[in-house]
Amino acid sequence: MWSCPPQPDEAPPPPLASVPVPWKNVGSCKGHRESPGSLVEASAGEEAQGEEEPAAAPLDVSRLRSSSMEIREKGSEFLKEELHKAQKELKLKDEECERLCRVREQLEQELEELTASLFEEAHKMVREANMKQAASEKQLKEARGKIDMLQAEVTALKTLVITSTPASPNRELHPQLLSPTKAGPRKGHSRHKSTSSTLCPVMCPAAGHTLTPDKEGKEVDTTLFAEFQAWRASPTLDKACPFLERVYREDVGPCLDFTVQELSALVRAAVEDNTLTIEPVASQPLPTGKAAEVDCGSANTCALSGLARICRHRIRLGDSKSHYYISPSSRARDAFRAFHQDLNFVRKFLQPLLIGELAPEEPSQDGPQNVQLIEDFRALRQAAEDMKLFEADPTFFALLLGHILAMEVLAWLIVYLLGPGWVPSTLAALILAISQAQCWCLQHDLGHASIFRKSRWNHVAQQFVMGQLKGFSAHWWNFRHFQHHAKPNIFHKDPDVTVAPVFLLGESSVEYGKKKRRYLPYNHQHLYFFLIGPPLLTLVNFEVENLAYMLVCLQWTDLLWAASFYSRFFLSYVPFYGVPGALLLFVAVRVLESHWFVWITQMNHIPKEIGHEKHRDWASSQLAATCNVEPSLFIDWFSGHLNFQIEHHLFPTMPRHNYRRVAPLVKALCAKHGLHYEVKPFLTALLDIVGSLKKSGDIWLDAYLHQ
Repeated sequence: MWSCPPQPDEAPPPPLASVPVPWKNVGSCKGHRESPGSLVEASAGEEAQGEEEPAAAPLDVSRLRSSSMEIREKGSEFLKEELHKAQKELKLKDEECERLCRVREQLEQELEELTASLFEEAHKMVREANMKQAASEKQLKEARGKIDMLQAEVTALKTLVITSTPASPNRELHPQLLSPTKAGPRKGHSRHKSTSSTLCPVMCPAAGHTLTPDKEGKEVDTTLFAEFQAWRASPTLDKACPFLERVYREDVGPCLDFTVQELSALVRAAVEDNTLTIEPVASQPLPTGKAAEVDCGSANTCALSGLARICRHRIRLGDSKSHYYISPSSRARDAFRAFHQDLNFVRKFLQPLLIGELAPEEPSQDGPQNVQLIEDFRALRQAAEDMKLFEADPTFFALLLGHILAMEVLAWLIVYLLGPGWVPSTLAALILAISQAQCWCLQHDLGHASIFRKSRWNHVAQQFVMGQLKGFSAHWWNFRHFQHHAKPNIFHKDPDVTVAPVFLLGESSVEYGKKKRRYLPYNHQHLYFFLIGPPLLTLVNFEVENLAYMLVCLQWTDLLWAASFYSRFFLSYVPFYGVPGALLLFVAVRVLESHWFVWITQMNHIPKEIGHEKHRDWASSQLAATCNVEPSLFIDWFSGHLNFQIEHHLFPTMPRHNYRRVAPLVKALCAKHGLHYEVKPFLTALLDIVGSLKKSGDIWLDAYLHQ
């Protein structure tokens, strides 16, 4: 079995049958191999025995073959089993290696992600820390600049007020004049003159100090600061001084601007000359004497506002014997706060006008007040300020102005490129009407000082938008619109609802019916509303009222701005249409614009409560007179965010893009105190205008016929 293959030079091996095998030792072959020597000896012995046993050779060969095959098969099976086991173990090890590789890859990936996230978080924290540090440093610089400026200003104002004590000073404002025995609280009213001082130069103790404005701070008005520094270097009370002229114009003037312009001018002059005397009216009816002879009014009409009120004080100008009866305003803290952003600055000029505190035992015009509601509303306003909802987004308002100017240019290009045909003219009129409507919204924001930080910047921008882009007076709009905000839907105080005898709204329907007044068929006012309401408001009423205001109140600046609008409009379109055609285009634009103005501005007010003064608190009075319209991107843009009328009336100086954010807070306040927070669909709000007019007309007819 161990033989090698035959070589070419060797003889062929003998046949297997001729090789004798010792069968008795076959069993021992399984455990070892025989050496070549033993095989030779065995072969020699077998040759010797071969001659003796020739018959047994074939049997031994077959047995040898079977035994060898058996050994081979068993060895092969054994090797196969071992191979199979080895393959199985190898496969298991391969699988284990693959699993470990996957685990390693997963761990490496997680480690990389964790490392990346840690580095990213670290970079983010460092970046935020750097931003906060930069912001803090910037705020610190701004605060230091403000502090320096305010300290110098306060020092100068204190010197001005304290050293120039009037003949009859308000001792509550000058504690150094109080004696130790009279330093207690004072009740009621006492007769004293205005605390305004006689105009005289006062040396500023800090004249040698030089302030450096913060060039990086956004809060510093460099022009105002320069004017203040110039005034501080050479103090004077001459009104020609730029700084004092600005103070008189922007701060003192609005505080002393009353409805009766002639008397307002006399009051301002008396305050400057320190000749204004304010005294309480006696509890007994005053006899009609010289006051009636000089036609100074009665104790039931305020001479400054012209409104019917109970007057508990009267003023005397100089040495004149004439007295003018005046009435204190109703509780106006929240209303005043709603219209003024910087109260500390305004208080500097209001304190000298303080008459005194109203004693608890004296009657007041204020109705029942919900103290908890007032406190919650003030807390809500403070929360809105903390959320920075009174900060405007410059990009938002820049886009508004940009798209208005783009529409103006687009309308002109349509006529220029397509000619003055009916289709181009109609399209141009529609675009101009939309532009004019958006101008109303933008100037409305500027009038409420909700865009720029400084009131002056808002007023200058409003004059441009209202005058150059619309042709109206900004002062006229503010005069009537601020009355609307202060007393919404109140007869004789809100000009928007004082429309009788053309239309009857709210309680005026019953009054006219009982008095049998029938100037128009008021039961059909919801029908003729479509003829004289939306089409003619801005075209006729606003144009006439606006021009009369500018001429009577001598608003020459506004008149020049309005003239610039008409000049630009007719110079742009007269070359295409001629004068009659350009005038017709102007009328068409005004009529379309008037429809937008009436429907959009009145859908939130006319269907609500309209009547006489109820003396409610600020929040209750605004919610009773306003409602909201369901918001959407189109409605927000189309209405100038006036669909958030509740939020706008509660916070007039809030930028309109923040109404959505403050609305949930207002809704929660209303739910807490049981106030109705009304929100309508857009079409429902429009239809309610007509329904409200019809209801008022029916009430008038019933009162006219049966009462």
